Amino acid sequence: MSNKPASASELLSRVWSAMAATWQTLLSMTFAISLINFAASVLLRYIPAPLALVADIAVILFTTVLSCGVLNGTLSYVRRGIITFDHLTSMLPYAKQMICAYLWQCLFMFLWMLPGLLCVFIGFAMMFTALDGAAIIGISTMAYTLAKGADGLMMASTAFSLAGMVLMLWLGFRAALNYTLATCFIVDTPDMGGVAALEKSKQAMRGHRWRFVKMSIPVFVMTLIISIITDQLSGITSGVTWMLISSILNVVPQVMSLYIVPVLYEEALDTEQ
Repeated sequence: MSNKPASASELLSRVWSAMAATWQTLLSMTFAISLINFAASVLLRYIPAPLALVADIAVILFTTVLSCGVLNGTLSYVRRGIITFDHLTSMLPYAKQMICAYLWQCLFMFLWMLPGLLCVFIGFAMMFTALDGAAIIGISTMAYTLAKGADGLMMASTAFSLAGMVLMLWLGFRAALNYTLATCFIVDTPDMGGVAALEKSKQAMRGHRWRFVKMSIPVFVMTLIISIITDQLSGITSGVTWMLISSILNVVPQVMSLYIVPVLYEEALDTEQ
């Protein structure tokens, strides 16, 4: 029999408690990942273009595995365990599984957004057709007809492009909600497989999508306010000072975002039992 699900405010209270107790460790982990990305970006400048692309992809995949290690740590703490800096590298032995799951998730996200992308493509194709028709206006006896047709195509292309963008954003948002917990499942059971983790996440998120959105709103609002503040400060402070202030202000939303998914994951598992 299912337990009564906790409200979004109750889950946020758990997030806040976990964040307050472990923010130093989490910041150390995220700083280490940021440092790796920064060092890689500097080194890649001295590598020829084809090799630089391969190296850049390798860095992305490597830091993705490290991020899975961070998730493993936060999930451990949510389960009344401990979180240590060792969790950062805890998923390296399962790097193949983590990378495969990540690539499967990217593919599924792309397939979800494909209808919107096709609408955008059709809109651009119609726009180029209209421009080609407009180019011959003035040298044809059917100039008026061509002009009228070109205007109609331009209007249709705009409508298709806008509809495609809206559809793509909406489908991408739905897919992101459906697969929010996929990484938790693969971290929990590395041999599960990427497709199975995505399907498990989709099932587990039923009834929890809106709860996740409400949990994410405070983080989004804080991030937006901080972005506005730092944007205003960028013109009156030096670059180093601006980066320091921005990093300090972003501590709370950054750490909160690392606990929202594992807290929701545990809640989804509890309500299924």
